[in-house]
Amino acid sequence: MVLDANSGALEWSIAAKIRYAGWAKKYQRFRTLDMYDRFIDGTFYNHLPYTFWDETTGQNEYVPIANRAPSCKFNIPKMLGKQIARKLFAGRHIPSIVHSDNKDIIQRAEALAEECNLDMLMMSAVKKGMVGSAALQFKVVAYGDNKARMIAQIWESKFCRPKFDEIGELEVLRVNYPVIGAYFLEEGTKRDSSGDEIAPASNYWFVRDFTKQTEITYLPVKESKWNPLNWTDPLLKPDESKIIEPHNFDFVPAHWFVLNDGDKYDGECVFASAMSNLIEMDYRLSQIGMGVGYNSAPQVVVKGNLVSGVGDGDEDASGSVTRSVSKYIQIEADRKDSEGFSTTGNDIKLLEMTGTGVEAGLGFVFKLKDLVIEQLCASRKDPNKLTTAMSGKGLELIDEEYSDNVSEHRTIYCRNGYLKILKKMCHAALKAQHPLMSGKGINEEVIDGLTLGYPTIHEIGPSEMAQLIQGLDQGITAKIVDVAQAQDIFRSQVDVPIVSANRNYQPEQVESGDKDGAPTDAPPTDTASPAL
Repeated sequence: MVLDANSGALEWSIAAKIRYAGWAKKYQRFRTLDMYDRFIDGTFYNHLPYTFWDETTGQNEYVPIANRAPSCKFNIPKMLGKQIARKLFAGRHIPSIVHSDNKDIIQRAEALAEECNLDMLMMSAVKKGMVGSAALQFKVVAYGDNKARMIAQIWESKFCRPKFDEIGELEVLRVNYPVIGAYFLEEGTKRDSSGDEIAPASNYWFVRDFTKQTEITYLPVKESKWNPLNWTDPLLKPDESKIIEPHNFDFVPAHWFVLNDGDKYDGECVFASAMSNLIEMDYRLSQIGMGVGYNSAPQVVVKGNLVSGVGDGDEDASGSVTRSVSKYIQIEADRKDSEGFSTTGNDIKLLEMTGTGVEAGLGFVFKLKDLVIEQLCASRKDPNKLTTAMSGKGLELIDEEYSDNVSEHRTIYCRNGYLKILKKMCHAALKAQHPLMSGKGINEEVIDGLTLGYPTIHEIGPSEMAQLIQGLDQGITAKIVDVAQAQDIFRSQVDVPIVSANRNYQPEQVESGDKDGAPTDAPPTDTASPAL
């Protein structure tokens, strides 16, 4: 992660104009992550005082382009984040939960994930994690008569500080962010950590620690009196009115997502290397848009004097010209006196562009776009350039880098994220006696046996499906795969959940050339499985 605000990079020269509170000016990590978050959210330029079309101030002073927010914003990182999130956790791409020999735990884990909308939360984690890191935190909430519910939420990493133990597991996840005092008053908290009454319009810190044994909420601290860099501070006092019973999970009910090529706290931002090019694209597109706007309403240029003015009356005192199709301008015409001497009249023209500058600008922007897409490993398919028919395999090859990018995120967010979170949730629900984990035969060992099945990134077409079925049939006949394995392969290619992967099935007898019909060494097959 780039943490040097004095690097001279284009993004930092724009971010330097953001007005931060005193604590944030000393907190480089927060400012870096906040800059990336603003870019993803589309609010990166909101602090600039002028729009792109504001060329002058009220005092008729020229406004430099660097002080204007671009009118065109081509947010490729946000689009890429949505694409990857959908490829990982939307529709047919949701990983299937599998277990080697226990169907009951699969159904219970699926119900638990559905209860807390885990798939939607994971999509949010992918999009927010584009900055390099994100956090997911959950808890089991008891309510009513012997009822419980699993709830979870995603935290932006700029509002979090994780601590890890010697084996790299979360030891503490601290969440801290400033909120207005009215929030605490609504929650019933009347005084801050210093004993002063909370002012509704002032900002205070909300601070909460999630540990391996319990959850600690602190009394509000006035924003100006504490810096998140200070982990321990006398001002941080636990709120005795919000003490909860220890959960005793022996693990932090949270997960810290971190991308590759970074430290253990914050990975490398996906779009950090392309940020200067992305900003350049926004400004060049805005300039091209302004040029097109000028060409659509060209400037009037008058050479000479106006005889009569605009509209029904004469020229106004200031000599201004009203530009409208309903107005007219009269100028002196060419004349010839009685002696034959000619006098050339005046002239009016429209100041228009030839369009070559716009074409050159668009060419530059498209080159920048290609460079950014290559830097971000985004999808390179362009429907406007597909002038001839192309096979599905050919389109997949064009997107090979993008597919590899999705596979990398699948490792981060599925195998090392979704699966670990799901197991933690199941263990927490088991210890909290959640109804979904109170079944017979459900224990920690069974939960640890959970794993995931993944569909392919690209779904096959009808012709490829027919070839796949024929190939699987030949594979079964040749005893290369059994029926259950063939079913899993087929289901992984189409919009059908994988429900039987890695299970121990009874063998299906396949006729062979043996006289006595002795069973083969093929793996066992589940005779109860549906037909292929």
